[in-house]
Amino acid sequence: MQGLTPPKEPYFTKFSSCLIADSKPILIPKVPKNVDWEVELPILIDKKGRYLGCQDAMERVAGYTVVNDISFRDLQFPDG
Repeated sequence: MQGLTPPKEPYFTKFSSCLIADSKPILIPKVPKNVDWEVELPILIDKKGRYLGCQDAMERVAGYTVVNDISFRDLQFPDG
């Protein structure tokens, strides 16, 4: 735990167009100077829902996986 307060609203997402298959090369454009990676545990949701209790929310989880998330920190946080 980092002792940070979570944001009130989620501020990013990953769409299927951002994904590449296992063992495929990661193409990094020439623009970013500060390329970073981190391991993520995404939750795969299979049904829409809103204002759900814990049990109802868990019934919509299709599965979990592990991903290598690549970020361009200088583009993500241009002011430092």
